[in-house]
Amino acid sequence: VLHQLSVEWPEPMKTVVEVFSFFSFNLEVIRLNCVATLDVATVFMWKLSILPITVFYLFVQHIFFSQVFFRQIKEALNHAFVAAIGILFMGFFVTISITTLVPFQCKSHTNGKWTMLQFESELCWEGGGHTTMVVAAGIGMIMPLSFIVVVVYLLWQFPSRVRDGNLAFFKKYSFVFARVKPVMRWFVLFLLVRNLVVAMVLMVPNAFWQIFLMQVAFGVSLGGILRFCPWVVPMANTLDFVGTSIVLLLFTLSAFFTDSDADVKSLSSLALVLSICAMTTLPVTALLLILRACSKRPKSYQWFLCHHKASSGAFARVLKLWLSDSRRDDVFLDSDNLKDLGLLFSIVKNETETLIVLATRPLLGSPWCVGEITTAHLCGVGCMMVKLPCWNPASFLGPDPGPSPGPAEGGAAAAAAEGGG
Repeated sequence: VLHQLSVEWPEPMKTVVEVFSFFSFNLEVIRLNCVATLDVATVFMWKLSILPITVFYLFVQHIFFSQVFFRQIKEALNHAFVAAIGILFMGFFVTISITTLVPFQCKSHTNGKWTMLQFESELCWEGGGHTTMVVAAGIGMIMPLSFIVVVVYLLWQFPSRVRDGNLAFFKKYSFVFARVKPVMRWFVLFLLVRNLVVAMVLMVPNAFWQIFLMQVAFGVSLGGILRFCPWVVPMANTLDFVGTSIVLLLFTLSAFFTDSDADVKSLSSLALVLSICAMTTLPVTALLLILRACSKRPKSYQWFLCHHKASSGAFARVLKLWLSDSRRDDVFLDSDNLKDLGLLFSIVKNETETLIVLATRPLLGSPWCVGEITTAHLCGVGCMMVKLPCWNPASFLGPDPGPSPGPAEGGAAAAAAEGGG
């Protein structure tokens, strides 16, 4: 991305950017013209064909090994092959998108002509090789767009495949689900869309707006990482945060190497827009709060499962699978949905339509369960009781909880020890 920006990097950063541009399919780094004379359109075609050639090579290798050496594990190899192709597309998605959109990256000159940013000898929108490249780019965009469609389909299929216990589905498409938390699986789609937007931003001919839009895209991404921590491995969230922050700093530094005379007007326009946004933030926020208070919005959870983990945890899990709507996560189970113990009773009060109480013998020995039932009763939340065989209120002999701390003093460990849900 840094190599494609309309920025004149000084040394030694210029050399570093050019060396690492090889990973963006920049064939000029290996000096092909020293071997053969290639026109601009041919070089572009070779760039577009790098990924299809790689996929074809992996396919031939897969067929050879699965049919000759490892027939007994053919299905496992098929899953591994699909996962490898997915990882390849995930890793090089932004490179594929940027390379495909190269014909649309043009810059103007004082004579009124437009030339390609990467191939300065080729005029834009005047026929010849550029027209061929535009047609090829239109065909090449099938690769990133079709991959996004595939990911959307896989995310849509996820809830039903979980209920069916389809392990083969998750092995084959591990490139989507293996790295992120199940509830944060949509973050993969967000990253793909962000990378596609980054590639499209490079089509903007003004360096200032390129840098600004890049900062917006990566700033939103940084906010998502901080808010949701989507990666399964905690260290991955830290690394992603640090890496995205460094990229934002690089974009900030790149602004010092643009043509300042050409960007004064753009900067003034942006300052005006931001000033208007700052002045309207307070009244707009107040209006939204008033509308939210006046409107009856649907609650987040149709069902809240109040249960004692030790005596009905497994039943609560089965009940959630049976009640869950495949379109949204509308059943609250603390093991899946509770992020902050201090918000437990607030969720019952404000975000729950019906509280389902799984009545077992030790239920009333948990202060958390008693608090959930009490909150629902005081706040007018609907309640339903499912009486399990061990429930007998006439001879209640629940466990002695002892001097248990309240919700504000305890924590997740205290809730786990009490077994409340």
